[in-house]
Amino acid sequence: MRAIVKSGEIPGILAYQDRGPIGWCSVAPRERFHSLNRSRVLKGIDKTPVWSIVCFFVARPYRRSGLMGELLRGASKKGDQEKLVELRHTLHTLGYEGDALRQTDGRLLIALNAAVNMVMPRLQAMLDAQKPGADLERARHNVEVFRTMVGSGRFLGSRHDDVRKLQTWLVDVKEGDVPSDNDSMFRMFSGLDLRE
Repeated sequence: MRAIVKSGEIPGILAYQDRGPIGWCSVAPRERFHSLNRSRVLKGIDKTPVWSIVCFFVARPYRRSGLMGELLRGASKKGDQEKLVELRHTLHTLGYEGDALRQTDGRLLIALNAAVNMVMPRLQAMLDAQKPGADLERARHNVEVFRTMVGSGRFLGSRHDDVRKLQTWLVDVKEGDVPSDNDSMFRMFSGLDLRE
């Protein structure tokens, strides 16, 4: 981090209160995140230039206060200044406003982050470990729809009940509230009916 700052590159945005930093969001053009570019499962799906949000930090006294949503809005404004689509607009068009927007956009972003960073790399191994049958075919279908939705940016804004169920599960996985072994993942994906 020191090397990045010394190089003059801006490694994201900061939230301050009373002259002290209380939160940070890492946001930059995707090509700056070398681990994403090297990843077999997280690499870009086309040549469209996009920005990525890969990390948040909120000081303990400010957690559950809506600060993550504010950081997301700040990152979106930074992106908007760079001629990017504002993520906040997506949530607003879905009807999230005021407190609901502050609570929801951070929660959905956590779900998306968990989907990409924790679950996506393990999906194929989870499928390969299962016995052939109808449940496996349903899980395969749902995994493909999930990958497509995440890759196209539609996972975050979907109103489909099973997508919402998957978003909630991903947040619980990220927070360690539910198991995320192959069998648990298979039960989740075979029990969904995802549609593009």
